[in-house]
Parts: sequence; C-alpha cells; structure tokens
Amino acid sequence: YVYVIDIQSDVVTDSIDIGGKNDEIYNYNSNILVIRNADNDNKIKPAIVTINPNSKKVTNTVEFTATATTWDAKSTLYENNIYFIHEGAVMKYDGTFVNLVFGIAEAAFAYNIFAYDDRIYIGDAKDFSSTGSVLEYDMSGNLLNTYGTGIIPSSMMWADF
Repeated sequence: YVYVIDIQSDVVTDSIDIGGKNDEIYNYNSNILVIRNADNDNKIKPAIVTINPNSKKVTNTVEFTATATTWDAKSTLYENNIYFIHEGAVMKYDGTFVNLVFGIAEAAFAYNIFAYDDRIYIGDAKDFSSTGSVLEYDMSGNLLNTYGTGIIPSSMMWADF
C-alpha cells in the first residue's frame, strides 16, 4: 500500500493498494509513480504503478518479468525517465514503456543506481562483506571508471562544492 498522511494531524487518511510491496516512490509528471517489488512466491510481478494524486486511484500498472524469487527495486529519476537495475541490466521507464538500456556484467551484485550528467553510476556490493565499488558508465553502457568504496555502497549523490 501507499499511505496518504495528513501532515497537520499526522494521521493516515487513506491507503492505495498497488498490488504488492513498494520500494521507491516519485513525483512524476504530476502523478505518483511507485516501483513495486517482485515476489514470485506470491505470484507478484515487478511493476511501475502510476497513481493519480487527486483521485488517489491507480491509473496505470506496467508489469514486467523477474526470474529471481524476489526483486527489490533500486532506481533513480533522471531527465524525466526512471532508470533502474533489473537482472543484470540497466532498464529505463519513459512514462509508457520499460526498455533495456545496457547490460552490467561488470557488477558482481548491482545494489544501487544513480544518474547524473549523462552518466550512470552502479553501486556494486560484491559479496556484501568485501569492499565494494561504484562503476561509472556512459549512456551507451561503456564502462568509464571504477571507484573503490567501503562495504555495500548503497546510496550516491552528486554535489558541486
């Protein structure tokens, strides 16, 4: 569910069923866009769910397949597209379709994604106990740089100082 909270009273005023667990949520083209996780044990496909914030109704659900038992979305909003990691690849949702951007075979365990300045950055958690890395790609999928990190690089941001 996505819950609507009155911020004045701190009370839940409504709930919107998106058909499964959600992971990430965006204000997208005057709608609410929710990334729904996969749960193959319960026959729930991963999806991108659009909610109209005025009616509080689901207006569109774009489902896609997942071979893993579970799939927890890791995504980033960049230039009005949602980029996300899915089964060894960077995928893009443009408001209508989900498309393959490029494969990321160099990542042992692609854990998170960030986009900035026409670059895609993938946090590679490797084995979740060794030092990880951030892989920098251009939008065509060419690996440009690899940066060493601590264990499980889970969040990234760009800051100009």
